[in-house]
Parts: sequence; structure tokens; C-alpha cells
Amino acid sequence: MAPVFGQRFRTEHLLKSGQGVDTWLAHDLETGRRVIVKAGALGEIAPGIHRRLEHEALVLRRAARGVRPAAGV
Repeated sequence: MAPVFGQRFRTEHLLKSGQGVDTWLAHDLETGRRVIVKAGALGEIAPGIHRRLEHEALVLRRAARGVRPAAGV
């Protein structure tokens, strides 16, 4: 059985693994959409990688709302 994250995202296959983060193609059980899930143990993720993941989450939230970043961001 494929791993399920947060009782919502069923993994389909591992896309990439490195620097303490696994990137999965997954199926959102609530919406039926295909999504990307990034997962890792917090204690194993370097601070720079953690900041990058937080930045990616911010960019994706803004994109979902239709907000474009300012020039140079």
C-alpha cells in the first residue's frame, strides 16, 4: 500500500530524494487532483533547505491566489 500523508495525500511514486527531502507525485484524496508532496524529518533538514521549502510554500500560496511577486523576488 502506498504511503498516505496527513490522511489526505496518497503517494503514486517518488520523483526525487535528496538533502533530507523526498519529493512525491501524489493523489489528493479530497479533490481528486494530482499534487506534489515534499516530505522529510524536520531534524534531518538543513536550515538552508528548510528556508527554501518555506519560500516555495509562500510562492505557491501566492500563485494560488493569483498574486505575482515583485521584480527581483
